Amino acid sequence: MEPQSSSRIVDMFALGDGLLGFLHRYRCPIATVRGKFALGLEIEVQIEGHGQQESLYSARRIYGPGEIRTLDHGELYTIHEMPAPRKAGLQMGFILHPDAIVHGERIARIGLARRRDLRDAQLTALARELVHAPIETRASLAAQARDGLEGYIAHYGERRAPDRLLVAREELERHFRNPLYLRHIADAAGMHPTTFLRSFARRFGTTPIQYRLKLRIVHAAYLAWLNPRMPVADVASQSGFDDLSYFHRAFRRHYKMSITQYRSKRR
Repeated sequence: MEPQSSSRIVDMFALGDGLLGFLHRYRCPIATVRGKFALGLEIEVQIEGHGQQESLYSARRIYGPGEIRTLDHGELYTIHEMPAPRKAGLQMGFILHPDAIVHGERIARIGLARRRDLRDAQLTALARELVHAPIETRASLAAQARDGLEGYIAHYGERRAPDRLLVAREELERHFRNPLYLRHIADAAGMHPTTFLRSFARRFGTTPIQYRLKLRIVHAAYLAWLNPRMPVADVASQSGFDDLSYFHRAFRRHYKMSITQYRSKRR
């Protein structure tokens, strides 16, 4: 989940190793945002108002108060514009890092079943508690948040077999700062480069090169968000960019704003 426009404010905070929380406040209408992808296993509870979203594995729909939307790690999604008459929205979300271990399995290899019943009373109660908790007390709820999420995953999580394309994607995620040689990644999948390129795009909705670029930009955004005084040149180099001008262009193209403007939205 990433802040995108002046009508949206995302307040991110840590809830222990491998777990981030975020409060997403917005007023309608907001622009349609396409081509984003989940930074880990994302679970989001609609607290107030409505939100409209579709993703690689879920059809477009409107979510109301108390309903839960989920995204698997790396899943592409689109946030759609909502009609202006609808009230302001508030969502409480959680992001579990791909390398976090839950029930003995890496989050990157866990998918959540897409259900018709989008409600879960315990998770919604936890989300509401975090929404109303003073900022200085959020950390004290970290253990409770992790327990609640692990319970939710135990009910609705599905282990994904480590097939060839997942193995290749994980190789990209481990080495996204390094130069990309398509043949090397294709070898990790045991496929011919041309076949691999087509298969990867069909499975994940993007090319390996585009996926690596997104990983780099999102990593840079998090460094900039969490370390507001880090020089931009350091943010770029630590995210795999060796050309600062190209980094600025790529960041602006992805977020529709400069990195300085992005930092100014930090709450």
